Amino acid sequence: AGGITSTIDTILDKDEFSLGELLADEELLQECKAMNSRLITYLASADVIGQLFTYVLEEPEPDAPHDRCYTFPYISSEVLSCDVNQISEAIFAPESTDHFRRLLGYAQAPAPLNPVLAGYYA
Repeated sequence: AGGITSTIDTILDKDEFSLGELLADEELLQECKAMNSRLITYLASADVIGQLFTYVLEEPEPDAPHDRCYTFPYISSEVLSCDVNQISEAIFAPESTDHFRRLLGYAQAPAPLNPVLAGYYA
């Protein structure tokens, strides 16, 4: 049965793509909730989990594009907190321990915290 190919699948079909391309795609969260297995497998990899934490926890450069300042941290926080077992298991996997420590230590960072990022942290 030939269904409609999502833009997420089109990105995943490319030989090379960036996490940013996926985070900028408005179908990403819907595809996560629809349990797109290729997407979930990609997002649950240790490297990608680390990048998602970085978007949520690290202050972007002052001249960073809008996506890096707002879209990527927001979508990353949504992916990290979505109710998908494979992603949750990846967050708590031994290879993600350092990322999880960064998350727990974020609230203890010196003031002032970036209000946008702090909102995603909560």
